[in-house]
Amino acid sequence: MTYQDAIAFLFPLHRFGMKMSLENITALCNYLGNPERRLGTVVHIAGTNGKGSTAAFMASICQEAGLKTALYTSPHVERFEERIRINGQMISEDYIAGLTADLKAKIQDLNATFFEATTAMAFRYFSEESVDVSVIEVGMGGRLDATNVVLPDYCLITPIDYDHQQWLGETIEQIAAEKAGIVKSRAQTIVARQHLEALEVIMAVAKEKKSRLLQLPQRLHTVNLRPLR
Repeated sequence: MTYQDAIAFLFPLHRFGMKMSLENITALCNYLGNPERRLGTVVHIAGTNGKGSTAAFMASICQEAGLKTALYTSPHVERFEERIRINGQMISEDYIAGLTADLKAKIQDLNATFFEATTAMAFRYFSEESVDVSVIEVGMGGRLDATNVVLPDYCLITPIDYDHQQWLGETIEQIAAEKAGIVKSRAQTIVARQHLEALEVIMAVAKEKKSRLLQLPQRLHTVNLRPLR
């Protein structure tokens, strides 16, 4: 299979739309030997506003600290490879072709969606490359998003607002409950400024999951640090 063949196979998977279930991604990960369990330190990011930029900032910080850092984001702007990066370098065309060939029959058997397929591919790539840190951006929502099979060390929730209401619910509380679905008991939960209704939901979920909760202050100040002469 060539890279062009792989893209020609993957892109039409959009027609399967979105499936609010973890069944397919779990099956794909099982088929691949559960790479989602071998992603190094995992930072899982959900929210409505700023989750993509937060993911990019986190990956940049980790990379500058000398850590081999994976970044999974969506959507891409120009090239499919933008979604899957290690230390800023996009996944290679050859790897995409090879992995798509390996997964094609399983994807077809499951009628997996585009996002389910690409998420499984990203996990396999990051696992094989033995990354130190994986920064994983949720595609939509959180609770039933395909990325929500990872074992996070840090769960970040950026500001929540109205979005994807046909899938996530009509109220801020309902949307927050879906996005707070990434919170896990073994993880530190870090919450950005929120509507009060969203914050109350997140706090309740963190308490239920016994997740340590850090709420960022309403105002953050930046400091320009200049090198000493």
